[in-house]
Amino acid sequence: MQNIVICPIEHQDIPAVVDIQINEWKTAYKEIIADDFLASMNREERIAKREKDFSEKDFIVATIGDELVGFSRYTDHPDQIRGFSGIDCELCALYVKPEQKYHGIGTKLVQSMMNQFQKKKRQILVVDCMMK
Repeated sequence: MQNIVICPIEHQDIPAVVDIQINEWKTAYKEIIADDFLASMNREERIAKREKDFSEKDFIVATIGDELVGFSRYTDHPDQIRGFSGIDCELCALYVKPEQKYHGIGTKLVQSMMNQFQKKKRQILVVDCMMK
């Protein structure tokens, strides 16, 4: 396994991030989210949305060589965490390409995020996820 590099997202990473997200949604959320919605996910619309809210802050990517293989988005701004009191940080998204899973990429993304939270003295993390 080559070296996994974790770094802030760059604008040119957006299409690869969107591709990973769409592919993972179609797999992970099958039978949880309506098939019509999953089939209608539009790459160009998702890229435009991601470009609109683009920020290098709180968004990291994992690369192996020149290939983007995963990403994580998080926040440590309590005002952005809806529905929870006392929570000071949140894991918003964590995705790894299916063929790259179980190689420590997700672990490295989470470790990097946790290091940022610890530097800012954040203590209570919430992970919001969908369930069947």
